[in-house]
Amino acid sequence: MIDIKDIQGNTRFSTQINPGAKGRFSLMKEDYVILPFNAPSPIDFQIGDYVDLRGVFDASMGGKLAKIYQIVDMSYPTYNASNGGYSYELRLDAYYWQWKTKIFKYTPEVGGQEASWNLTASLDVQMGVFLRNLKALGYKYEGEDFVFSIDKTVENSSKLMTYDNMNLIDAIFSMADKWGCDCWVTDHVINFGRCEFSDAVKIELNKEAKEVSRSESKGTYATRIYAFGSTRNIPTNYRPVDQSTVVNGIVQKRLMLPEGTPYVDAHEGLTDLEAIETVVVFDDIYPKRVGEITDVSSYENEVDNEDGTKTKATFYRFKDSGINFSKEYILEGQELKIRFESGKLNGMEFGVAFNPLGLTEKNDDDTWNPDAQLWEIVQNEDYGRPLPDEVLFPEKGDKYVLSGWNAEKITELGLVTAAERELLEATKKYVAKTCIDDGTYTATLNSIWVYEDQINRSFDIGQRISLVNPAYFKNGRLSRVIGFEIKLDLPHDSPQYTIGESAAYSRISDIETQVEELTFKGQTFTSTGGSNIYVIKTNDATAASNFNVFSALRTLRMFLRKDTPDVAEEIITFLKGLLIGKNGSGITVREDGTSQAVVDRLYVKIKAVFEELQVKKATHVGGEQIITHAGMKCILVEELEDVYRCYFLAEQEGEAIANEFSVGSLAQAKECNLVDGTTLNASNRYYWREVMEVGRDYIDLSKTICDEGSDVPQAGDDIIGLGHRTDVDLQSAIVLSSTNETSPSIVFYAGIDDFNLTEKDIISFGLDKSTGHAYMKVYGDSYIGARDESTYIKYTPEGGVEIKGRFLTMSGEDILTMFTIIEGLIKSEISSVRDEINALDNYLNNASFAADMQYWTGSSNIRIFRVDGRLLYFNNNFYANKESFADIVTEGVKSVLRLKNSFIEQSNSDFYRHPDFETFDELKRPRQFTVSFKYLVKRPGTLTVHFKDEKKEGFEEYAPISFSKDLYPGSEFKQMEITGKWNGTGDFYMSFTGDIYIYSLTLTDDALADLREEFNMRFELTDKKIQANLDEIRSTAGKLEEYHSEFLLTARNLEAKFTEELTNTESRITESYTSAIDLSARGLHAEFSSSMADLDGKLTRHLSSFHVTAEKIDAMVSATDTINNTIKSAGWITTADGNKLWATISTVNGIDGRLTSHESSFHVTAQKIEGIVADITEQGTNYSKLTQTVSGISADVSDITGKYSSLKIEVDSIRGLVGDGSGGTFSEFQQSIKEITQRVTSVEGGLGKHEGSFHVTAEKIESLVNATNSLQGTVEEHSSAISQTSSRIDQFVQKITFDSRGNITNIDRSGLVTESNIATVFAERVDPYGEIVRRAEISAFITEDEAGNQISNATIQADKINFTGKTIINGKFIVDTDGNLTLNTISVKNVNKPTDPFYIDSKGVFHGKNVIVESGTFNGTITATDGNLAGWIIDVDSIHKNNVVLGADGSIYNQNGSWYLGNNNSGYLANSNITWDASGNVVLNNMTANNGTFNGTINASSGRIGSDLYLHGSGISTNKNDFLVDFTDETSQFSLSKSYYMHGVMENHRTNIIAIRPYCFKESEPGYTTSPAVLSISATIEGRKKAINVSVGECYFGGNCTFASNVIISGRVTTPSSEVLEIDAQVSTRGVNTRFITSSGSINVYDDFLRFTGHNNVTMTMPSPSICPGKVYYIKQTAGSATFTNGPFVAPNGWDTNNTYTLSGTYSMMLMSDGSSWFFFYCG
Repeated sequence: MIDIKDIQGNTRFSTQINPGAKGRFSLMKEDYVILPFNAPSPIDFQIGDYVDLRGVFDASMGGKLAKIYQIVDMSYPTYNASNGGYSYELRLDAYYWQWKTKIFKYTPEVGGQEASWNLTASLDVQMGVFLRNLKALGYKYEGEDFVFSIDKTVENSSKLMTYDNMNLIDAIFSMADKWGCDCWVTDHVINFGRCEFSDAVKIELNKEAKEVSRSESKGTYATRIYAFGSTRNIPTNYRPVDQSTVVNGIVQKRLMLPEGTPYVDAHEGLTDLEAIETVVVFDDIYPKRVGEITDVSSYENEVDNEDGTKTKATFYRFKDSGINFSKEYILEGQELKIRFESGKLNGMEFGVAFNPLGLTEKNDDDTWNPDAQLWEIVQNEDYGRPLPDEVLFPEKGDKYVLSGWNAEKITELGLVTAAERELLEATKKYVAKTCIDDGTYTATLNSIWVYEDQINRSFDIGQRISLVNPAYFKNGRLSRVIGFEIKLDLPHDSPQYTIGESAAYSRISDIETQVEELTFKGQTFTSTGGSNIYVIKTNDATAASNFNVFSALRTLRMFLRKDTPDVAEEIITFLKGLLIGKNGSGITVREDGTSQAVVDRLYVKIKAVFEELQVKKATHVGGEQIITHAGMKCILVEELEDVYRCYFLAEQEGEAIANEFSVGSLAQAKECNLVDGTTLNASNRYYWREVMEVGRDYIDLSKTICDEGSDVPQAGDDIIGLGHRTDVDLQSAIVLSSTNETSPSIVFYAGIDDFNLTEKDIISFGLDKSTGHAYMKVYGDSYIGARDESTYIKYTPEGGVEIKGRFLTMSGEDILTMFTIIEGLIKSEISSVRDEINALDNYLNNASFAADMQYWTGSSNIRIFRVDGRLLYFNNNFYANKESFADIVTEGVKSVLRLKNSFIEQSNSDFYRHPDFETFDELKRPRQFTVSFKYLVKRPGTLTVHFKDEKKEGFEEYAPISFSKDLYPGSEFKQMEITGKWNGTGDFYMSFTGDIYIYSLTLTDDALADLREEFNMRFELTDKKIQANLDEIRSTAGKLEEYHSEFLLTARNLEAKFTEELTNTESRITESYTSAIDLSARGLHAEFSSSMADLDGKLTRHLSSFHVTAEKIDAMVSATDTINNTIKSAGWITTADGNKLWATISTVNGIDGRLTSHESSFHVTAQKIEGIVADITEQGTNYSKLTQTVSGISADVSDITGKYSSLKIEVDSIRGLVGDGSGGTFSEFQQSIKEITQRVTSVEGGLGKHEGSFHVTAEKIESLVNATNSLQGTVEEHSSAISQTSSRIDQFVQKITFDSRGNITNIDRSGLVTESNIATVFAERVDPYGEIVRRAEISAFITEDEAGNQISNATIQADKINFTGKTIINGKFIVDTDGNLTLNTISVKNVNKPTDPFYIDSKGVFHGKNVIVESGTFNGTITATDGNLAGWIIDVDSIHKNNVVLGADGSIYNQNGSWYLGNNNSGYLANSNITWDASGNVVLNNMTANNGTFNGTINASSGRIGSDLYLHGSGISTNKNDFLVDFTDETSQFSLSKSYYMHGVMENHRTNIIAIRPYCFKESEPGYTTSPAVLSISATIEGRKKAINVSVGECYFGGNCTFASNVIISGRVTTPSSEVLEIDAQVSTRGVNTRFITSSGSINVYDDFLRFTGHNNVTMTMPSPSICPGKVYYIKQTAGSATFTNGPFVAPNGWDTNNTYTLSGTYSMMLMSDGSSWFFFYCG
């Protein structure tokens, strides 16, 4: 069985490996399995569901397919009608194919959104970006990060990769294609190289293989390669013309193979007949120099934005000291560009300007000027934002390649020769691949052969194969496995293997993906390839896109041919021009947008129009006039050094002519010599030059500052001033033309400050001759309308377009429109009213004319005009005279009947229905009928309406409908109603002698009410919102309908609302419906409502809502009924925690207005299910609740009186509770596995309370009854109890009495105790302290004497025993009622036992506890264990009084433990704070002695002297902790004249030093002094291994402590948190702690300078930054690499953060902690 699991690992479905299951692999193309199975119902498979086939096929395929396969694309089942189930063929792709759902991004870690990007780098760098993508997406293999491997067959060189919306799987396969290698994935390794391994396995047809077939490959097979490089940096004189390449008809200069090597063959001796030729272009090979930036500078400047604002931008310049460049090296017509090959801009290409300052390139001594060797990078936005910028910018050391220059200019570099050699080497490698047999073979293996050894005869990809098939090759072919297809149910059954060099392709879905025709030495080569792309064939309507192509036939039909004559059916636009022939003739488009034609001969058959001809002035040439600020007729041209001086007549006919030109004027002249007799040498003349100087009768025109292609001025030129460099008043012109392509036209120009009129036109009027429509263009403020602004169209750049006036639609209906455009606001309010006739009861058929003239007949006489026998056709209609006409036409948007001097008629048999009539006296009575219609008269005439051929037999007499009336033209449709009697016979007839339009024609029983429809629309568009409102009102007889909708769209949300209101005007019942939706980024809210109300306000209303957010989904439905005074509602709420359902109903009593509500809810979470039902009234709430969790079930019920009950069931207990709500009366039970408890409590007012309980366990049964009564200030508490076990029964009754203050006054008890051998009845009284005051007891029991005889016993214990009546004991001891005692001899011995309260021993001695002797003398010994003596209470082992106890051992002590005097001379006082032993040793705690002398030795192991000096068993310290100070040398004595602190001991390998300092008081303590304390250091103790043993301690230095000698401190010096350690002197230290590191380990807090000197790679664990804020490490690394862990680490750029950081190579760094992270800083 195969388990298909979801992403959490839960099995979603299990299936056997059924027939049809297969595994399929094709190198760099597919890797999947198919699992077919049937299911009774659809299965909710999801993307990411997977199967784990590892270990499944180990026995049959040797581990092949041993990987995880996932659902990457959703697949769906088909319904199986035979069994009612669903059939699946589930496809699961290999785990790494899930990468195809993710886009390859350049910065995946920061959520990069690059859709397209380029990178020029080596394969390992490209794959580094790829692995970052996988890591950012969380893709791992069995917990391991993916890695890549590049074998030695791959040249890891830099190449340009373009990723255009490319997914991850396509990205790695594209890399493999670019580097010409294979790519495959094994476990967590992405492999690049040649997928080929192991010794070759022989597979021969009809032996190991039962079938071998061949298919073509998408690879290229060739044995002779014509190779070309790029066109970049190729000079124009490179190679002769006959060796130039022609690509798609355009001559190109491309890099070629070295001279004498026209092509490269696969092997020597290849003849032309044998050669299979192809062309390959290596566009990345060209003459190039890899430059290095040696200096970078930048500057800021303002740039103009499209919106007119300015922004500061940074521009970068650089120098390259390795090259001296000149502008002369730049190729004509090409732009200098650089492509970065390292650094932050790696792979990016920019335009570049050389010598932007325009400095002289060489000095006077012909040396290069270094200041001119400057390059400025042209900023562009090709990479998503203007670059370079402050983040991505060039740096010193960046590598780059320059293009757009002549690489032969710097001959010493030899770039062209080197590039040709590079091209030759690349071609040799290429032909080595293309000469390999490109065929792909599918071998179907022999099943028996495979079955015999399934492990070794099951091949994986890359397995070398020696394929033997005489049909294809003589001696076999050595190749490899690049794909397979294997049946999973029977892996040995005819497995198919694909053997070849590249994957096979199918002709069915393949097309040519590249069409590039290249001609070399007259021979044409076409490069082709294959891909699975959709082909748009002939007659296919599929739209063209980036993912399909046209077929060859479709291409021939749609595109112009280049090899045969062809015809273009539409206009063709040439944006750059058109070349004709090979001598330079043609039409080109100049940079200023003007066109220029060069032809050898021009022949115009009918007419030629020129802007300017020969000597005619430009102000009036060919119907064109130019009005400018200046003009002149040149009479003489004098050529000076820098200018042409053009003279004009300064005086003519005695009048002086002013020179209107000024310095800066732009002078233009146009002239054409096409006049009669001169066309043989026709030429065009044109120039536009700047005026450099003006004189009385001349102007100087610049030789260099002019328009491109300007001619030399000549005498006779008409020169006009068209523009000015600086004077804005002279930069205008008006051009009037009646002959150009837009004539008649007027164009106003302004701002002409250069030799270009593009976008200088501000106003233009003209005629578009392609459409025949006039046009007007105004760029700026414009106004069209009335002077009083009653109607207008106005535009301002600030306010936009504003329109005011009345608008008519094409239908001509009455539509009032207000359309305003003000500052981004568009408002439109449109209202329309249409009146029509309701024709539901119409007797006529097709009276709306929806079916044209069906059921109608009419008369039309149309005469179509002809000219020379041809029909005239105008405006999509024939030109005709409709003398009479009856037909359906369109008026506006309506279909109407038009009668022009004609009629219509409908036969009675074609009527839609026929009326019934009542019969009176055998005659039918005609009824009243109405003919109604809308009409519009175009030409006056007479209208006639009647019924033809009415049959009046059998009807009463009546006046039939016979209507005739003259009607006159109007501007709108009017209503017509004709009323009269009709008997239902005859044909309907209508005629009109003029011209009339008619619609809504009806024949009804009576006049119908009008249907009124009103429509309103309001639309508002601003920069903040889009709002639209639509209204519709329909009014008919007895019914009013209103519809409203509203739409609001803002940046935050979308709101839509719809309302509908239907009113029956007769019953006055109104129905209302509303729906609304609010959609935003945070959720969706929808509401729906409906209501019905009558005239009295009775209402029924329904409301529902639906609310969805990311956290919650809730829905609610409510119904309000004011007729029955009820409100009902229900709903549900879903969150991630659970679901809740609820419902309520509220009712209002119509008499007293009381409200009653019924509520219920059901709440489900993952931990709990809860149900609640409640009735809520003004008197209270009836309530029930049921709760279920995994640990139990609970139920609660309560009512408005306060009564309640509850039941709780858990796994080990059940509990129930019932109460009356008074707070005191209730009953409860509780049952667990081992016990049952029942209890009943009642309160009857006041303090009266009764309580009974019953408790049962397996060992005991207990019952208890309590009662509390309050009587006249006293309270009595009564209780009784029964306790029963297997060996005993206790019965108990008690009464406790309390006084008015709550104090217990007495306790009375009685009871019965029964055991197997004794029964006791007792009664007693107990004082408030629990002491028994009095007790009476009777016991009966059985004992056994020493001889084993059974003895029955009975005892009576009481203060007073009353025997009423005559008492007889054993018949001998008699006490009568008078108290007379009769008995025999009294001998009292051995009465009771010593354990009894009293007894008489065998000697007759009496023993007793409570012996009362009134008087007497005791001569012997009194032995007492009870009683009292003179107030002293006697116990068994002591006599005590008032807490003073005399012990049996002779000791005396206080019962509270405050003092003790032992019988052995020991004791203690003051709660043991003063103690002494039998030897007299006294121990005192916290003794304070005001004065005194201690002559002996004070031994103290603990305690304190003063407030800060502590005594320990090992010494004295200011620390409370027990620090070890081991004074083992008797000579090590010191005086305690002052408080001392033993600081510690340090060893210096020779001597031990004892460091002692006087105690320094704190400023806030008594004894503080400003005089410095002196720290004395003892002399060294020679020859001692350890003078003092001190544990780690602390040292406190006061604010005024000084040191007389050297101080040695072991440990650390700290200060209180609020203090600062200040050292008011120069500090001399030995320096920072240096650590040399050659292997992995941990960094210590006390390390300072980390010196990495090893050549290996080490990993160092940092201390947590939180334990050492402010800590600084200095790092110097000269070899290997160091990886730091236990971050986070912040990179030097300030934002890149990671938990590890690696340094490789040579670095000088600082590493500092801020308490939460480690920050790296560059040094230097």
